[in-house]
Amino acid sequence: MKKIVDPSILKKRSPGQYVVGAVFGREFKVGDASVAVSIYQGGGACDGGANSSSSTQTWGTDCPVRIQLKQGENVRVVEGKACAPYDWALGEKDPYGGDRAYVTYNASKGALDFSVTSRRKVVKACNTSIKVGTLAGTGEPVAEAAGSAPSGGAAISGVTAAYSDTSGKTCKQQREHSELSEWTCSAPAGRKVVFGDTGGLFGVQFGKKGDSDLEPMFRPGGDATGKKIEWRMKDGQPIASILRVFVSEDIGSTKQVLLVTKIDGDRACHMAYVDAQIADANVRAAEIADGKSAAFKCGSDKPEKVGSPAKIGDE
Repeated sequence: MKKIVDPSILKKRSPGQYVVGAVFGREFKVGDASVAVSIYQGGGACDGGANSSSSTQTWGTDCPVRIQLKQGENVRVVEGKACAPYDWALGEKDPYGGDRAYVTYNASKGALDFSVTSRRKVVKACNTSIKVGTLAGTGEPVAEAAGSAPSGGAAISGVTAAYSDTSGKTCKQQREHSELSEWTCSAPAGRKVVFGDTGGLFGVQFGKKGDSDLEPMFRPGGDATGKKIEWRMKDGQPIASILRVFVSEDIGSTKQVLLVTKIDGDRACHMAYVDAQIADANVRAAEIADGKSAAFKCGSDKPEKVGSPAKIGDE
């Protein structure tokens, strides 16, 4: 169990005092799976409780949760929301008021159960669960089991996850001038991903034969993309990819979107745009990638929108 905090933003504070922000975490094992849970509390991240200057609660509600599940080489990330005491990590006791947060794995539900006690009483409104799938006793990789199946049945058989970088040692600069920066990065099964930045537009080409209509560009905000690409693999070949992109909507406004792309031999096309802020966004993106890539027709089917994603291309 770890308490992951920035000491510079943590001070002794009374119930109801405004919280600048802190990340609390816990790491534990379930069978042969490693589970790392982190909750962000403060800075406006939670909907209420200690995050409000007028509240007497010592916890915040609907705080962002990130769960990393690792089993062997398979890694999966699930996101959701839960309550969090304003100053105390998961499983730690508050010596001043008896506040405490708990997270445990519930095998019967295939979920992590979260709960909070305040002044030594259970906060019933904070009892919540986040589905992560079966983690122990099945022999299934976490990447396959981490979430409900695309159509409500069992997880897609034989689909695993692999990861590649969007910058760094596995990448090579191809062009660099005032109007275009272009680089390629290595990917599973001998593939190359092409990144292009014109300054006003950013594009990622997963297909070996690029088609801007099937893989349109977007207006980048901040870093433009996440650091990793998740590849959904079957029989050693990618069937889809998931990439977090940062899209500029208005001046000073950036929205995160999970870009789900079908990989079909030399071709690729966008299948879905998932609003990264919705609950279980990563799980939803993986469900679409695993369950719909085979039937999705590049060039005729339109990308699915989940939540309220930022605009990509001319869609």
